[in-house]
Amino acid sequence: MLKKTIIILLVAVAMVAYTGCNILEDNGSSKDNTKIEDTQNEELNFGSKENDKALDFTLRNLKGEEVSLRDYAGKKIILNFWSSECPPCREEMPALDEFHLSHDNIVVLGVNLGENSNTVKDFIQDGGYSFPILLDEKLSVAEDYGIIYMPTTFFINEEGIIEDIHVGLLTLEDLKEKFN
Repeated sequence: MLKKTIIILLVAVAMVAYTGCNILEDNGSSKDNTKIEDTQNEELNFGSKENDKALDFTLRNLKGEEVSLRDYAGKKIILNFWSSECPPCREEMPALDEFHLSHDNIVVLGVNLGENSNTVKDFIQDGGYSFPILLDEKLSVAEDYGIIYMPTTFFINEEGIIEDIHVGLLTLEDLKEKFN
């Protein structure tokens, strides 16, 4: 009986580690995309799904400055939602940082979910990470983007369109493959 219980626990832990960390309870609600017409009367979908125009947001960085997604308009963006309490998130940080350091033409932007600034600053300093980190302490951006599991990463093109969404751990090889 004890052996069976241990096996069940190991399988459960492996499933959580493989899929990521649950950040928000999925209550079955989904945000409708906002439709806006541009100056040429083409309808644009603003949302958090593939082929949507990425929702803009403004959060504070680790220096307390306000930063918006639109500040990076015209650039490719890797938008990564994470927490220092999430094992797969911690594991992928070195890969994100290495990719950031070797690709000047692509913005790696981390959005920390629900942790206070001192905790995040300590984690970033201890790891020696250099890519920009924003703080979503109230989880409002996470809710807008429909984040349920961490890490979740959005790949946004130069036009601001979400090209791909990756849930779970990213490796440096995964990142290189996306952009080769």
